[in-house]
Amino acid sequence: MTATLVREPPAHPRLGPLERLEALCDPGTVQVLRSRVVSPRLGDRAIEGDGVVGATGTVDGRPVACYAQDGSYLGGSLGERHAETIVRVLQTAERSRIPVVGFVESGGARMQEGTAALAGYGRIFRHTVRLTGVVPQISVVSGASAGGGAYSPALTDLMVMTEDAAMFLTGPGVVREALGEEIDARALGGPRVHDRNGVCHLVAADEASAAGVVRDLLGYLPSAAGEAPRGFDAVAPELPD
Repeated sequence: MTATLVREPPAHPRLGPLERLEALCDPGTVQVLRSRVVSPRLGDRAIEGDGVVGATGTVDGRPVACYAQDGSYLGGSLGERHAETIVRVLQTAERSRIPVVGFVESGGARMQEGTAALAGYGRIFRHTVRLTGVVPQISVVSGASAGGGAYSPALTDLMVMTEDAAMFLTGPGVVREALGEEIDARALGGPRVHDRNGVCHLVAADEASAAGVVRDLLGYLPSAAGEAPRGFDAVAPELPD
């Protein structure tokens, strides 16, 4: 269920979920999926999109499937409709054999939706594993992510974290209650921690910079297994006479 998170003020300006996808994709290519879905379990608190934006677009002219979670809505927590959008993105990637990029910022399963939210994570994990070795899967973790919000990106091929990000199974509040220890979010699961333990592969200053890093990574990779990566012009070194 959703963990207690400690949210520290970000050092860099934050992008909204759609802005993150627009920073990743070529201008004018983002095509949003399932933008009008609404959770039937939240009553007046429900909003269109259910806290996630799923889309397709292109990066350097090559198709990608992508999604971004909205940490400002219910902590980015995952509910049934929210999960269905991410699954749709993963299914699109499998069907079209194109890379997947996820901007992850989630407090985990949405408590108000109980087992329906947990089942949503099960479907996401299943499709993520199905795509392993088939298409590149890259995660960008920004803000605070806990529980399923930590498991999910850890299953992908490459992970980029922003300097303000933190990722853990349970947050500082749970550590304090269970162990009596005071620790802040970054010391518990910030990018320096996950750089040392091998979970995080690259660190970016902010979400816009992370989108640029992902664009560069995709440039080195084929779109799917069995395809050749892009060719690059080799430059012969100048040797001394």
